Parts: sequence; structure tokens; C-alpha cells
Amino acid sequence: MAQFSSNWLKLKQNKTLLQPTPQVQKKKDQETKNKEEEKEIKNNGEEKEKEKEKEKETKQEQQKEKENKNEKENSTEGENQEEDKKPIKIGKYLSFACDTCISKAQKEEEIIARVSIINYEGKVVYDTYVKPAEYITNYRTSITGITKN
Repeated sequence: MAQFSSNWLKLKQNKTLLQPTPQVQKKKDQETKNKEEEKEIKNNGEEKEKEKEKEKETKQEQQKEKENKNEKENSTEGENQEEDKKPIKIGKYLSFACDTCISKAQKEEEIIARVSIINYEGKVVYDTYVKPAEYITNYRTSITGITKN
């Protein structure tokens, strides 16, 4: 068994000497309080950041839901009004389509009544009706969907 000096044995027997002085204890207590406060501040800051992120996410989700609702409502109308406000990317490839009606001005001939252009993604770039100069005898409604009105 190891031998200890008499001073060590006295300190070991008298436990009050091993405890820190009140001044040292106050410093330790203050340091632990400061550390706890710093942790709380960090946690509060992190929680606030998380709350802000959650609020942003919920706002984005709400905006997406509104956009989806608007798209569904506008898809029944044929054109999306929001898309009209935003510039459409034309891209490298376009698709061009014309709807024709029949006129009998001099002889029976086809006349352009509608022009449509869409981009590669299927977004409408240009869509308009054309008012022909001649009288239309057959609108081909079953094919074109165009009526006299």
C-alpha cells in the first residue's frame, strides 16, 4: 500500500479543507451560469431560426397550393392568366398548328381561322383566331372547335 505524507492524510480526514473557498465557489457558480446562459441563447437562436425556416416553408407550401388551385381553375378557361404575366421561354423547338375553315368565295378553299404555337415544354407561346376576309361556309366545328360566334 502506498504511503502518503502526513499533510495528505490530514487533508483527507478533514474534508472541509478540500472544498473551495467562498470566493472560488462564486467564480465557479458564475462561470456555470454564464455557460448555461450561452447555451440557452444558442438554443433560443437555433429555435428561432428553425421557427423562421418552418414559417418560410409553410408560406411556400401555401403559395404552391394557391398556384395549383389557380392553375386548375385557369386550365378550364383554356389559358393561364399567370403564365401571361410571366415571360415564356421559347426554347430551341416550337410546334406550329393551324385550324382551317372552308370558304366558297370563288371556289371551295380552306382558310386559316386559328394559329397556335407551343414550345418544347407544351406551354402556349402564341394562340389567336384569324378573322378571314371571305365568308365562311363550313367552320368544321367537330374538328376545330370553332363556331360562328
